[in-house]
Order: sequence, then structure tokens, then C-alpha cells
Amino acid sequence: MDRAAAAAIRRNERVVIEAALATASKKDLEFLHAMAVDEGTSTAADIVRRTGSKPTLVAKYRTRLQAAGLIE
Repeated sequence: MDRAAAAAIRRNERVVIEAALATASKKDLEFLHAMAVDEGTSTAADIVRRTGSKPTLVAKYRTRLQAAGLIE
């Protein structure tokens, strides 16, 4: 069971996650990394602080990543 679960997780990472991230830009990935620090919801203020970006840029990338299905 453990091996099957591990194999399913690896397949999901390879097929689903890597495919979704393949179209992400360098800036998209920067924002995703900044959000990954948080266990729960990331605030815009957190992302502004971590990326050094302006709030308007954070809002733009939030919308962009939502549209791509990479964040909720």
C-alpha cells in the first residue's frame, strides 16, 4: 500500500503539477514560491514584503495565477 501511494504521488507530481507549472513564467514561479512559505492563505502584504513588488503587481499576479488554476 505504501509503495502504491508513493507511486501515485510521484505520478501526480509528474503529470499534473509539472504540466501546470510548465507554462508558468519566472515571475509566476517567484510569486508561487513566496506563497508557499505560508501554511494557510497568503496575504497580499506578505507577498509584497517577500517579493519586493508593488501591491498592484501582486494583485495582477494573483489574478493571473487564479486564471491559470495554480492558486485559489
